[in-house]
This record gives sequence, C-alpha cells and structure tokens, in this order.
Amino acid sequence: TRPGVWIQATGGSGTSRQAGTATAHDNLGGVMAGVDVPVATHIQIGAALSRSHLDATLDGLAGRIDGALDTVAVYGRAGH
Repeated sequence: TRPGVWIQATGGSGTSRQAGTATAHDNLGGVMAGVDVPVATHIQIGAALSRSHLDATLDGLAGRIDGALDTVAVYGRAGH
C-alpha cells in the first residue's frame, strides 16, 4: 500500500463574555497537512504540520491579540 497525503483547512470564530470583564472577539484560521505511511498489515504511522493565525480584540480596552500557532503531530493507527 502507498503512503497517503492529506490537507485540511481549519478555522473558527467566537465571542467570550463574562460580567465585569471586557468582551473578547476572536478569529482563527489555518491549514494542516500530513502523510500516513503503512508500516505493516493494518498498522499505519503518520505525521502532520500546521500553521494557524489568531486575531482577537477586547472591547473597552483597545486591546488586540495577533498571534501564530505552529503544531507538529505524530500519530499511529492499528486495526482495520
């Protein structure tokens, strides 16, 4: 069996509210890509890399967050 390659877009947005604190609005978007490699019958291992960007604002505080998140993942699967 041949290795499999995949790519996935990720994203989301939200609002956080709590009495007595500033309301936060956030947006997150990114992409993840990986490869799955069969190493034996019914056993696969894989690795993935991702990059995401976060943009958030805080009402009433003129605050802003602008960040990046890089992720490395290694995983495996056994079974049918």
